[in-house]
Amino acid sequence: MKKILIFLSGIFLWNCDAPQKKMINLEEEMDNPYTPVPYVKLQHPEWSKNATIYQINTRQFTEEGTFAAA
Repeated sequence: MKKILIFLSGIFLWNCDAPQKKMINLEEEMDNPYTPVPYVKLQHPEWSKNATIYQINTRQFTEEGTFAAA
């Protein structure tokens, strides 16, 4: 039991001395041509923020099943 405790303590202390992660320089990252960017950049109109969209299934509510009959 003592050997296991000493072994686990040694592993714990050895892991405490692990090297720190390298800090990323953001300026170098921005110069990289392969930096991902958003595919589509949208600007929604102001009226669309409060808009409501209604959907109608014309085949169920009209005999002809057309928009003209609705």
